[in-house]
Amino acid sequence: MGKRAAGGPRVPFEMKCRDVLETGIFKVLGARLIKSDDTIRAYAVGPNGIAVLYAKDAAAWTIAAFVGRLVQIEYRRTEDGLFAVKARPA
Repeated sequence: MGKRAAGGPRVPFEMKCRDVLETGIFKVLGARLIKSDDTIRAYAVGPNGIAVLYAKDAAAWTIAAFVGRLVQIEYRRTEDGLFAVKARPA
């Protein structure tokens, strides 16, 4: 569910994502389930400081399993933070 833009219709989450994928190594500080559809929100320290990561499916499981450790993440930037597409131990 997206944010309402100046009285207009809601913008779907997928439309808020940029198409450019970036890669970085993050130390995951903590992760928790935020929706019933297996979406997690995690806080991590990356190259530009603390970041908010969102993830679903396999990337979510990987990030949640590696709290306190380094994870290499392929992500898209969104208005709300970073959306992880792929994650693996670094």
